[in-house]
Amino acid sequence: MRIGLIADTHLPQAIVREPWPQVAEAFRGVDLVLHAGDISYSGCLDWLEGIAPVLAALGNHDMGLEGDPRVKPLHVLEVEGWRLGLIHDMEPETRPISYLMERYFPQPVDIMLSGHTHYERVDLRDNVLQANPGSAIMPHNFSPRLGTVGILDVQRGRVTVDIVSLGEGPQVSGNLLRNPARPMRFEAHRGPKGLEGAVPQGLSGFQIRQKQGSLRGLTPRPGSAHKKTRRPPEGWRPSGSRF
Repeated sequence: MRIGLIADTHLPQAIVREPWPQVAEAFRGVDLVLHAGDISYSGCLDWLEGIAPVLAALGNHDMGLEGDPRVKPLHVLEVEGWRLGLIHDMEPETRPISYLMERYFPQPVDIMLSGHTHYERVDLRDNVLQANPGSAIMPHNFSPRLGTVGILDVQRGRVTVDIVSLGEGPQVSGNLLRNPARPMRFEAHRGPKGLEGAVPQGLSGFQIRQKQGSLRGLTPRPGSAHKKTRRPPEGWRPSGSRF
């Protein structure tokens, strides 16, 4: 199953009212979209449902979305024999896996999906995959611009996650807004203790944050009724139903 990952859209914004068209291009062919929160209004989820069924985590900027049936503080899903947990905020994400598991998830998960930081992250620790797609709209907490999304490809024997750059831009007052985020790719396979694989090459979102001062030409952002939902696709079920 191919799953589109998106987070921290914070829509609408002054220069963008709905997700960038590049999001639809990146999500072409996905079976499900998971939004890791800070949606800000339900129209964003409606737009994403034009691509695939949507589930979303409730973010700290999602007041008024508590009654949306697509939105919960936590989703735990069984997909191809793997257990996925979707939540908005686990910051700092670098705390021990055992602490994150006990603090945020009612049962063990193989894959932790989160947002909130606006920084892309892929990591494998203690046989648990962590993925944060970063922000599609405000990468690294800069002003609205093209950011990143993720593609999670889940099969019974392996898992692949790609952090996808949406490109550069748009142009504002004659200046092309740079995208500070970096694409990443990680592949893991099923081992005797769970997911196994090499840590992805390149900078993690956490490392990029440490190097933020070296990036030039970027301007930090100051401060920083639902339609009928589509049925989820075949191939996943809420946790508790195995297949």
